[in-house]
Amino acid sequence: MSSAVEQIKARLSIIDVVGSYIKLDKAGTNYKAKCPFHNEKTPSFYVSPGRESYHCFGCDKGGDIFSFVEELEGVDFIGALKILAEKAGVKLENEDKYEKSEKGRTSVLLTSAIEFYRRELVKNTNALNYLKGRGLKGETVTKFKIGYAPDDWRAVGNYLKKQGFSDDEIEKAGLSIKSPSGSYDRFRGRIMFPVYNISGSPIGFSGRIFEPKITEGKQEPAKYINTPQTVVYDKSRALFGIDKAKVEMRKKNECILVEGQFDLIMAHQAGTENTVAVSGTALTEDHLMMINRLAEKLTMAFDGDSAGLKASARAIGLALSLEMDVRLVSMGNAKDPADVIKDRPEDWLNAVENSKHIVDFFLDSLTSHNLTKDVFSKQVKKQVLPYVKSIKSRIEQAKFVNKISELLKVTEGAVWEDLKETVPAFVENNGVAVGKEIKQRSPNENTKEFNLKKMVWSFLEWQKDISIQTSDQNKKNALGDKEQRFRELIKDGEYEKIDRFLSPKRNQLILEVEIPFSGATNLEKEIDSALDSLEEEILKNEVGTEWLKIKEAEKNGNAEKVAIHMTNFQKMSKRLDEFKKRSA
Repeated sequence: MSSAVEQIKARLSIIDVVGSYIKLDKAGTNYKAKCPFHNEKTPSFYVSPGRESYHCFGCDKGGDIFSFVEELEGVDFIGALKILAEKAGVKLENEDKYEKSEKGRTSVLLTSAIEFYRRELVKNTNALNYLKGRGLKGETVTKFKIGYAPDDWRAVGNYLKKQGFSDDEIEKAGLSIKSPSGSYDRFRGRIMFPVYNISGSPIGFSGRIFEPKITEGKQEPAKYINTPQTVVYDKSRALFGIDKAKVEMRKKNECILVEGQFDLIMAHQAGTENTVAVSGTALTEDHLMMINRLAEKLTMAFDGDSAGLKASARAIGLALSLEMDVRLVSMGNAKDPADVIKDRPEDWLNAVENSKHIVDFFLDSLTSHNLTKDVFSKQVKKQVLPYVKSIKSRIEQAKFVNKISELLKVTEGAVWEDLKETVPAFVENNGVAVGKEIKQRSPNENTKEFNLKKMVWSFLEWQKDISIQTSDQNKKNALGDKEQRFRELIKDGEYEKIDRFLSPKRNQLILEVEIPFSGATNLEKEIDSALDSLEEEILKNEVGTEWLKIKEAEKNGNAEKVAIHMTNFQKMSKRLDEFKKRSA
């Protein structure tokens, strides 16, 4: 494995790899670009060819070619190794073993089936016209490798057997069903949508009925059927379109989630390429884990009354508890996104742009039904409060408590009391919390304040190394002043904690500031600017904390504490305003 890594690094430079995904601009001895991992207007993503590393100061991502591919492609190290080995033309030792394994054989079998279905589609004018009538362009059909399963009992089975696959392999891949009279094709007379995993390997199919032959007395065939559980396909983990959406999801920090295959494909055709679809199941915790690795914003284009939305309530609650921004797209009277996009693509783009937070969506929906006060109050408690309770941020909770109190014309304290008794949406009926295996984002390490502390610490450590080599006492004194200001800003022995935490990564962190700032004409000014940003962020957080204390005191009916915290809040707000004026 290590020899393969060395071969790959010898053949591919970091400029080769990163430059194949994003546009890089020369910046002295380094390169810079807009970060592919988050949205930004000003480039803060730097690549150093000399050190074969990258770092973004906006989102704090950094590493080598392997970590870059892992982050951008949404794969683990082995997945990144396979992608880069293919780019570099390096043969992996276990590649032949994989191809001979059950998973490997299944992947090759499914690839053969995809090509078979695609050729069958080209032959079927009616199926092509149907797709065209649904609004799909020819290039879209090609991009998604859409095919057609002939209305024949053994079409794909016979084809795959000629390719060297056994009846048992075809059945285990989910393409055939065994019966006393022999195997027959699972998918017949259907439009075929291949499903891929996040790495782009085929794992199964979703087939939409196209030529139903309904015999009198028999049950109408299902509109969609999907690949059953196989060695490579698990519907609770499969997201249709994830292979094509992952880069845009990462770039926009947003995942648009739809319910159907045509919804997904039309959304991509309309330009919203950060869209994925659940396929034959509700949104699950596994789906959520995959989405959360790529994006923090989840925008759901589900019907507000749909079974899919109701079935996904637990996962949505879990997403809120993970501090994801969960929003719903209002489709008006339209049936689904595919219909809207076909007739007026701009309406779809506007609907996505104007999506509402899930709590606001349900509150607005309930308000529009003109319910009596009692019924409205009960529905808010039943439908809305479980989502509010799932939200981790007390500030966010307080915002919605305020809105609910105004709508119900009751005190915020009354709403807070009901919220105390409310079970979060991500908790089972038996009171057991789900999703414990999902790692919560650390509130200390992923905040803007922490990143600014880390940046200032890295600057100072870098300059300490340089000061050892200089006899300029003025520079040494200036550095000492900056370190003293840093210590005073973070207070309460926090400097020692930060120092202990960051010291093991000292060299890497120094590199991360050295890359973009080594050519700065006034480095002292850059450090002062970072210290100013840190001071402002600390003041903002102190103001926010005091505001929460006011709300807590109001909720408990403690007028004395309200007055104390209000005085503190006003003083802190004044300090923040004065600081902004000084640093403007």
